[in-house]
Amino acid sequence: GVGALEEMSSWLDASFGTFNAQNEAAVEDGERVLTWNDRLGASAGAVQELEEAAPVLRIGDASMNGMPVLEFNGNGEYITIEGVRAATSPSVFTVARGTEVEWNEHGWIASSRGNNGFVLHPWKESSQYSSMVIDDEGNYANGPQQYIGDAGETHLFGFIYDYSEFGQKFFTLYDD
Repeated sequence: GVGALEEMSSWLDASFGTFNAQNEAAVEDGERVLTWNDRLGASAGAVQELEEAAPVLRIGDASMNGMPVLEFNGNGEYITIEGVRAATSPSVFTVARGTEVEWNEHGWIASSRGNNGFVLHPWKESSQYSSMVIDDEGNYANGPQQYIGDAGETHLFGFIYDYSEFGQKFFTLYDD
């Protein structure tokens, strides 16, 4: 599992709470998603105000392993989630798939680049990714790079970061 529900800050699931520009449930393959509700109700969910920058819902043959997904094309599509509480020892998980064997551009699988943030980062023209956390003063702690084989296949990416006054532990996850 991913931990106790009462300890989770947010849970975004493409099969739940996706809405189009008319604020109607997004149900068609290819529909732009401007609002993505938090499954836990712990935050306001994720939003994108500009339709042209919103990700696209993929279902049916375009889905990932039969599950609905949001597709980000790497050309400025993103979605922002506000109000997620920061944690001293965060964990972040996502399922993603690229379009090639190697990542073709610098980018982020998932990112909250800012104080008390994190980045899941693919490396340009390679089959590697790494993770990092950012503390409340903007200092980065980097996890090890992971070789992922084929970036065009579906993978689990994430990290577990445990910080205390006695030290830190950083685990970069890949298909674990």
